Amino acid sequence: MPTAEKERMSLYQQLDSTLGPDQAETLMEYLPSQKWTDLATKEDVRLTAKELRAEMTELRADMTELRAELRGDMRIGFAQMESKFAQMESKFAQQTRTTVLALAGFAATIWASLLATVLVVA
Repeated sequence: MPTAEKERMSLYQQLDSTLGPDQAETLMEYLPSQKWTDLATKEDVRLTAKELRAEMTELRADMTELRAELRGDMRIGFAQMESKFAQMESKFAQQTRTTVLALAGFAATIWASLLATVLVVA
């Protein structure tokens, strides 16, 4: 049993014999279970709050910087995607023209063959 706990038990026993168990229990509830030097003072709390605010300010600055970096990266990525889409659109247009011309040539050949057949048969 730690020393502080032994001291608390001894104090409780003396209070119990002097005041009775209910009053001893009530009084012991008001006494801290750790040493007074381990308790935080108002100044300790103020300093900790000040340190936390400083860290939060630094964290906000870091997050703002990361957000700006992310937005820049996204702009670059979107620009690259737009460029790729433009290339694909150009290739699709070229392929469509080639396909239409090939089909028109095929159709002209079929019509010419049909016309030649009709002229020969007639």
